[in-house]
Amino acid sequence: MRRTVVESSSITRQISLEVAAFNELERQLPLFFYRKDVNDLLEILEQIRKAEEKNEQQMQVLRTEMQQLTKKKEDEIHVIEERKRQELTQLLSEKKQIKEATLQTKQKQLDEEIQQVQQTLAEQYDEHQEHAIDLIIERVKEYVRH
Repeated sequence: MRRTVVESSSITRQISLEVAAFNELERQLPLFFYRKDVNDLLEILEQIRKAEEKNEQQMQVLRTEMQQLTKKKEDEIHVIEERKRQELTQLLSEKKQIKEATLQTKQKQLDEEIQQVQQTLAEQYDEHQEHAIDLIIERVKEYVRH
C-alpha cells in the first residue's frame, strides 16, 4: 500500500505541476492574444497612415492637375474671347461698309433723280418760256392792233 501511496502522491504532484503549468499557460494566453491584438492594431494603424499619405500625395497631384486644367481652360477662354472680339470687330466693319455702300447707292440715286428733275424743270421752263413769250408777243400784237 505504501507503494500505492507513493505512486499516488507522485501522480498527485505531477497532476499539480501540470495544473500549475496549465494555469500559467492560461494566464499568459490573454497576454499573448493582447500582444497579438496590439501588434495587429499597430500594423493596421501603420497601413492607415500609409494610405493617408498616399491619399494626400494623390490629392496633391489632383490639385496640381486641377490648377493646370484651370489655367488651360482660362487660356482657351481668353483665346476664344479674343477671336470673338476680332469677329465682332470684323462684323461691325463689314456692317459699316455695307451701310456706306447703301448710302452711296442711295446718294447716287438721289443725285440722278435731282439731275433728272432739274433737267425736266429746265425743259419745262424752256418750253413754257417759249410759250409764255409767244403769248406775250401775241398779246402785244393784239394790243398794237387795237
